[in-house]
Amino acid sequence: MTPPLFPGRTAGPPAPVVMFLTGPAGCGKTTLAEAWVRHQICHGHPWTLLDKDLVGGLHGQRLLELLGADPHDRDSPLFKKEVRHLDYGATLQLAAAQLQLGGSVILPGPWTQELVEGLLADPVRLGLPPVPSVVAWLSISDATRRQRIIDRGHPLDEWKLAHWEFYSKGSRNGEPPPCRGPVPDVIAAELPLAQQMQALARLVEGKRSAGSAPVALQKHGGQRARAGGWGQPAAQPADRQRL
Repeated sequence: MTPPLFPGRTAGPPAPVVMFLTGPAGCGKTTLAEAWVRHQICHGHPWTLLDKDLVGGLHGQRLLELLGADPHDRDSPLFKKEVRHLDYGATLQLAAAQLQLGGSVILPGPWTQELVEGLLADPVRLGLPPVPSVVAWLSISDATRRQRIIDRGHPLDEWKLAHWEFYSKGSRNGEPPPCRGPVPDVIAAELPLAQQMQALARLVEGKRSAGSAPVALQKHGGQRARAGGWGQPAAQPADRQRL
């Protein structure tokens, strides 16, 4: 029998959770996700950050080069048609593997298509194990996020800034889009980082408390759902939680 790695620890880690941290570019998704994971690891909780720009960075750039496009593009119609599904699909595959091992994952990114289709609240439809799903949206005004994007000077933002009018069209000034399924919980991105993390902690605890007793995660043949597969839009709840 293999001896325990931590003899003094009797309780196991909390039940795994998948967290989709969504919102427009410049709202601080990555900053918040990094702070969250550092905090959780310091307290002995296994969390993994999976940033789709890092997961798909190398193959996405190479594919765009082969298509004769800007390798730093992450927002044009060409990118969304030819590359986006590869980035997101690879990120979800890695998330599934981590969840199967019993660790939680946080996935910062727009996830707009999946959010609108109501898929983020139903992990199995994304090919993930049946774990609790937290869906949070960081809300920020267009003017504030544009200045943040300028200040950070990231190459992946060049297309956004060069086509800002087209890119920001229909942005709803930082509010989440209409969703066919459950709407996300909204967190104001202008709040101090500590308050944003407290809001995430309440959402995670609420999901874990609402769930049933933990069950063994079985491998399954779930396939990543495609947009348009949800049929008629669901009614929008009037009491979306703002944190």
